[in-house]
Amino acid sequence: MLAFEHDDAGGNPARVSQRFLEFAKPVLDCLLAETRSPTEDQVHAVLKIAMTIWNAHVLERWGEAEGLIETTSQRMARYPVAQALRDVVQQLFERKANAFACDLQAIAGLSVQLGDAGQVRVRVEARTRSL
Repeated sequence: MLAFEHDDAGGNPARVSQRFLEFAKPVLDCLLAETRSPTEDQVHAVLKIAMTIWNAHVLERWGEAEGLIETTSQRMARYPVAQALRDVVQQLFERKANAFACDLQAIAGLSVQLGDAGQVRVRVEARTRSL
């Protein structure tokens, strides 16, 4: 079983990495259902999917990219993936809009490190809107 640790680059007081991992939980659970011991690359790949969805919502709310949520959703729907993952991706779009709508920091610099004891360290950099 994996144990996730989080770290915010720059000492971000909002703890965006913790919120991001809470947000990404459905896609991480989907990965763990497929493989009990995912590789670092697999964890990074599913978190990158979650990061793309998170940032689409943030950028659209910032007014930086009108229609980005819809465009991203349509593009992801065309990926040749298992139906279970497709359902989870759609769930993430809904999760960000409903449960994480007030989190308006973009995520950059995603890094994942897998430790020997099954712990996963996730580090993200938070970006705020520049005026």
